Amino acid sequence: MKLSRIIVAVLIILGAYFFYQNYQEQNDYSSSEAVYSTTISSLDPTTQPFHNSRLTLIYESLIKVDANLQFQPQLAVSFGQIDETTWQFTLKENVKFHNGEDLSPEIILTNFQDYSSDKLNLNSVTQSENSPNQIIFNLSQPDPLFLQKVSEVPILFSNQNLESEAIGTGPYQVVNYSPSLLRLERFADYHSQKPPFQELRLSTISNNLERISHANDDPKVVVVENLSPSFIDRLNTRKFRLQETTDLSLNFFLFNTNKLNLNQRKALSRSIPADLLSQYTENLGTPTNQFLSQGVLGYNSEIPPQAQNLEEAKQIIQNAGLQGRTLKIMLPTSAEKFTLFLQETYQQLGLTAQVDLYNYADENLKTRATSYDLIFLGWRTEFGDGQNFFQEIVQSGSTYNLGFYSNSQANQLIQEVSTLTDPQERSQKLQELSKLVSQDNPIGMPLFENKVFYAINKDFSYNDRLDGFIDISSLTQN
Repeated sequence: MKLSRIIVAVLIILGAYFFYQNYQEQNDYSSSEAVYSTTISSLDPTTQPFHNSRLTLIYESLIKVDANLQFQPQLAVSFGQIDETTWQFTLKENVKFHNGEDLSPEIILTNFQDYSSDKLNLNSVTQSENSPNQIIFNLSQPDPLFLQKVSEVPILFSNQNLESEAIGTGPYQVVNYSPSLLRLERFADYHSQKPPFQELRLSTISNNLERISHANDDPKVVVVENLSPSFIDRLNTRKFRLQETTDLSLNFFLFNTNKLNLNQRKALSRSIPADLLSQYTENLGTPTNQFLSQGVLGYNSEIPPQAQNLEEAKQIIQNAGLQGRTLKIMLPTSAEKFTLFLQETYQQLGLTAQVDLYNYADENLKTRATSYDLIFLGWRTEFGDGQNFFQEIVQSGSTYNLGFYSNSQANQLIQEVSTLTDPQERSQKLQELSKLVSQDNPIGMPLFENKVFYAINKDFSYNDRLDGFIDISSLTQN
C-alpha cells in the first residue's frame, strides 16, 4: 500500500512538472503576434497619420503623445516655448538609426525642411548657435497646435526607398513587409526602455470571425484589435481580457442649409430620441448632443440633451411644421444597417426618410451632397482638441463643409482660436463654437460617440489610451 501511494505521489509530481514545463513553453512570448482588421497600406509614414499608427514601432518623432494625450519627450530630451512664435528642442544623445548611423541635428533639420513648412507655419528651423544639440523653430504666427504637428513628423534616416529601406530609430526594425503582414524584430541598440518582444508579427485578418478564431487558436497572439460586439462571445475569455474604450470619434448628420431653414434645423437637430438611438447602438456607441466627444477640448456640458423619448420628439417635429416632410438622406454603404432604423424612427415622427447609399471614397462628396437634406459623416478628433473639427467642417468653404453652412460668428471664433495659445481662453472659445453649431445655429444632428473593443492576452497588462490606439510597446507581462 505504501509503495502504491509513493508511486502515485511520484506520478503527481511528474505530471505537475510536465504541466509546469508545458505552461512555461506556452507562455514564452519572445515571439508574439498582434492581429488587426485593416492592412498597413505603406511603410512610408509621411503618407498617413503617424502618431497613432503601427509605424510608431519603427519611426519616432521629437515628441510623442502619451495615453492621456499629453506631449512627452522622445527624440528630444526636453522642449519648451521661448515666446509665442519660438520653440526650442534639445536632442537626446546616443540615439542610433536601425542601420547603425547616429541621429544628428543635421538629420533633424533635413526632415523638417523636407516637411511642408505651410503645415507647420514655419519661418525657419535652425540649429542653435549656443548649443549644437538644440533645434530652434521660428513660426510665422502663434500656433496652439504646433506640438501636435511636431509629433506627426517622423524622423527618417532618408526619405528615399521607404518601402525597401524603412530606417527609423524606433524600438523595432523591419524584417519584411506586405500589406497584410509586417514582421519586426527588437532593435538591439534602442535608446530607451527595451520593447517587450524579441520578434513581433503584425498580421491583418479583416473578417471578424476569422480574426477571433485565429487569436483563439494561436498561443502567440497577445492583441486582437477592433472586435465587433456581435462576435465578442466567440472570444476565448480564459486567454483574453476584453477591453472597451472610446476613440474620440462620433457620427452625425450635416444639414444642407440650402434646403432646411434655421427653425427646421433646430427641430431636426433634436429629432432622434436618445432612448431609441441607445437601443439601436446597443453597446456600440453612446448618444450625444454635440459634435465633440467628452474629454475633447471644446466639449460643452451646458448644451441641452437630445429629445429623450418618442413623444418629446414628435412634439418638436409638430411645432416646427415638419410633419409629412420627406427627408433625402445620404449614407455611406458601410452604414447600410442604419437605413431601417432611420426609416422606422422617422415614420413614427410623421416624416419619410428616403435613404441613398454611396461609396464615399468614389464620390465627389460636395457635388453629391447638394441633392440631400441630411449627409452622414464621422469625425475623429485627434489629440483631444476640437479646433480641427471646426476648421475642416464648420468654417465657410472648408473641405468637409458639405452642407454649405456659413456663419460669420463661427468664422470669427475659428479665426480667433487658431492663434490663441492660452488653454483656458481656447477652451472657452471652443465651447462657444460647440454651443453655436449644436444649438443656436445647428450645422447638423449629433448622433453617437463610438466605442472600440479589443482583446489583450491575460498574461499582459495594458491601460487604455484616450484615443483608443493600441500601443504595443506599452504592454507589460504580468
